[in-house]
Formats: sequence, structure tokens, C-alpha cells
Amino acid sequence: MIIHDDYKLVRTDGNPAQIGHIYITNRLESFELVGGRPPQHAASTGRVWVKVAKDAVTLEFFPSVIGLRWEKF
Repeated sequence: MIIHDDYKLVRTDGNPAQIGHIYITNRLESFELVGGRPPQHAASTGRVWVKVAKDAVTLEFFPSVIGLRWEKF
């Protein structure tokens, strides 16, 4: 589970997102979740960091790209 400040990263069904888990985009691309940053202000959705399954390059996406969201607790 990823927890940062007052936020936790969850899937659209409300279950916790897991580092190392493979998430699929709506374009059927696979990415491994490696971390993230919660929203910095009210208009932000935060970011997640992912790796392409067969590559060492880390990319930064909006959480919704891989079906995730930051939830305040």
C-alpha cells in the first residue's frame, strides 16, 4: 500500500494499490507501479511513477491512466 501524508493510493474499487503490481491502461499497455506523490493542492490529482514491464525507464502519469486515485483518510 502507498501512503503519503494524509493520502493513500487506491484502485477504482477502493482496494489499496500495491507497489510492484502490474496495472493496465485503457489502451492495454502494462506498467509496474513503483511509487507516487499525492495531490499538492485542491486542483491536483497527484502523480504515480511506473516502469514499462521490460524496461528500466520510470515514467510519471496521472493516477487515472492506470485506474488509480489518491484518497484522503
